[in-house]
Amino acid sequence: MGEEIKPSTECTYFGTKIDQAGDNTTEMKHRINQTQKAINFIWWHKDITKNRKIYIYQTIIQSILMYGAEVWQIPTREINKILPTEMDVLRRSARKSIERIKNEHIKEIMGVKEKPDVTERKRLQWYGHVKRMQDERLPKLTMEWIPGERRKRGRPRKTWMDGGRAAMKTRHLKADQ
Repeated sequence: MGEEIKPSTECTYFGTKIDQAGDNTTEMKHRINQTQKAINFIWWHKDITKNRKIYIYQTIIQSILMYGAEVWQIPTREINKILPTEMDVLRRSARKSIERIKNEHIKEIMGVKEKPDVTERKRLQWYGHVKRMQDERLPKLTMEWIPGERRKRGRPRKTWMDGGRAAMKTRHLKADQ
């Protein structure tokens, strides 16, 4: 006989935290914690220039923070937890974390422009990738699958496709583009 596998409430799969509830709150907390660990040891260093810190932010920190974002099904309140983490990085880079300075001014100091929602962009990239797949591929079948059971009472939860449709609508895109 084989070894008995004990039940678990959460696990890590390809660097992504998965919990038994099926939502992404555990993953979001994990991403934010990983980002905080990455920034703590170098961000206050005086010898690293602002331009180098911005480069590190764009290449490493955003990658850590947004890993797997293309498949997240997250409510707005969870997305809003990412924004303070990004601003924390920029404030530390500008060496202005204690002072009361508006976020817009910090972005000016660091030379960071307003960017469109990264999660939306990644979601649309994944959507386009899956739409181009052959019809028998599992990701495409999963994305187009509609469950046959009755829904529970109350307002239905927003699905990943609802978020994708909203992103396409704001960018004036059609599903076949």
